[in-house]
Formats: sequence, C-alpha cells, structure tokens
Amino acid sequence: MNAIITGNQSLAVSMENGDSLEVAVRLLKIKEFPEYFAKAEDEEALAAFVTDKDDAFVQSLSVASILEICEKAHDLNFQNACRWAKRRADLNEALLPVAQKGIKMQQTLGASAPAAVSSSGVAPEK
Repeated sequence: MNAIITGNQSLAVSMENGDSLEVAVRLLKIKEFPEYFAKAEDEEALAAFVTDKDDAFVQSLSVASILEICEKAHDLNFQNACRWAKRRADLNEALLPVAQKGIKMQQTLGASAPAAVSSSGVAPEK
C-alpha cells in the first residue's frame, strides 16, 4: 500500500563493508517500462535504475542486497510492465496487416504512385 501512495518502497540493504542502510525502490512510470525491460538481465544496472543511485553505490552493496532490490523492483513493477508490454504487442499485431497492406500497395503502384503531399500541402518536385 505504501508504494501506491509514495511511489516507492523502503528496503534495508547491506553494504559490502557490513554497514546497513535503507534505500527506496521506485514504482516506475509507464514511460520507464522499456528501460526496465532493457535492464532486467543486468541486476546491478537495474538496482541503480530503480533506486536512483549511481553505479558506485550499487557496487558497494552486498550481492544479496542487489538481488533483494531487483526482487522488490519485480514485485512493484513487473505485473504492470507486462500488462504494458502485452498491450503494445497486441496493438502492433493489430496494426501489422494495415502496414503490410500499405507496403503492398506501394510496391504495386511503384513509380506510378502520386508524390506524397507535404504538410504544407505541396507535392515535392521530381
């Protein structure tokens, strides 16, 4: 519930030197989902991304803490990110026949196709 209100969730982590501290793991915005998926297989990069910490900070954490951050990020974000990805895939799948039809028309018409009109309403010169 706290993550919904604040957009993050606190997590106690351990440094390699034995110190402990709290970090906030972020609830991501929709526009961040592509980067979340891009970093999903690089735990250190993902940990830095979801905590807004730099690489040096993440490198100073214990391996267990890095993995805990990634697990918390998954708990907070994975379900919504998957819903977003499925919606995008469904949209792309629905638009594919339209794009293929457009390509086929362009190939069929070839050079006989009229020139595209620019946003100014004027066809480019040949």
